[in-house]
Amino acid sequence: MRRWMMRMIGMLLLVGLVSSASATYVTFVGENTNSVAPVGGLIIDANWDGGAVPYGSSTGLVYTTKNVWGGGPWNNAAVRQTGGYLYTPAGQPDMTLRGGTSGSGVTTIYEVEDFRTDYAAYTNLYVSRKLSLWSANLESMEIDLLSGHIVAEELYLNAAGKGSINIRDGIFRAAFMSAATANINMLSGGTGDLIIDVVAQGGILGGFYVDFASDNQGSIYFGEKDGGESIYGLALWLVDAGRVSIDGVTTTDRAKFDITQDGLSATLSVIPQTQSPYMGWISEYGLTDTNGTAALTADPDNDGRNNLVEYALGGDPTNSAVSGHAVTAFVRELDGTNWFETVHFERADKEARGLSYELERIDDLAQTNWVSAGFAGGGSGAYDAEFNVVTNLVEAEPQSGFVRLSIEQ
Repeated sequence: MRRWMMRMIGMLLLVGLVSSASATYVTFVGENTNSVAPVGGLIIDANWDGGAVPYGSSTGLVYTTKNVWGGGPWNNAAVRQTGGYLYTPAGQPDMTLRGGTSGSGVTTIYEVEDFRTDYAAYTNLYVSRKLSLWSANLESMEIDLLSGHIVAEELYLNAAGKGSINIRDGIFRAAFMSAATANINMLSGGTGDLIIDVVAQGGILGGFYVDFASDNQGSIYFGEKDGGESIYGLALWLVDAGRVSIDGVTTTDRAKFDITQDGLSATLSVIPQTQSPYMGWISEYGLTDTNGTAALTADPDNDGRNNLVEYALGGDPTNSAVSGHAVTAFVRELDGTNWFETVHFERADKEARGLSYELERIDDLAQTNWVSAGFAGGGSGAYDAEFNVVTNLVEAEPQSGFVRLSIEQ
């Protein structure tokens, strides 16, 4: 009984956001300072730690990089750039993402997340010729700009239903978009901008779709049509034709969008919806940068409880002395049987906040199959205007094992 109690109490301290395991990163090591003939080719095996381009579930990590050739076709690769400057020199081949090998089901990914916020002051990825999403292999590919700055002289999207550009924070700029059959996703909590200076005549084709998260504060800017024509009518057509959605729901109501004309150019953004409960709560503590201290997984006061936990349990994310309601457990006897009774708190309006709380148990930490079965009795009732108190029972003998509280949004 004591063994279960000690382990159980220890596991109850593991309250937090349930997430998947981190990828195993392979580090990019091939770089030099010769801007005329760089040898840092991203698709050259010798330039990666271990001597192999990262394929499939292994993710390549690129950082503090300069004078690097990123050209050539990408197949199966998954790369994350966390800083530095990577570019394809003039005269080198285009940078093309082609998805996985045909039939593999593998998505090719290039992801940029630089935690500097002065996006206009630096560039992470510069493609001097053509940056392409091309579904030659009929598999998926994506470019994820989570934060940072990407520049391409030409953007060529030929991946209807298979390719996507996902933007949260930062700047993604293309001087010319020659073709557009792909999905553009403006992510939740984001303020980033997609800027296209010139769109080719007929460049926006049948497979071009845009989705805005309802709380996205970014925009898509179209400078003009090739030949010096206004693009405002095309921006209106995207909405009217059902090519634009909000939170995945096609929306043809122009009143839902801010479509602004300025000379030949047009800017498309979603009219902000009601602020999410979480962002309203976190902003009360002066935290608003969703890719930093205001993120659900961030722990700005370093008390071991991330923002999601503090939000769910009534803590203060900026004060380590106020971490919210504790999760407790104690032994009690019922009808001659010893039980562990767990006590935790839940927001009274958890459904409106999109929160879920669930106790899970496992027999051995070497396993991974946490289950919510095995609890009995218990109940819940109002604690105060904001929280309910919830109890659960698990038989203490002859079992032993571990219990955790899983909180998700």
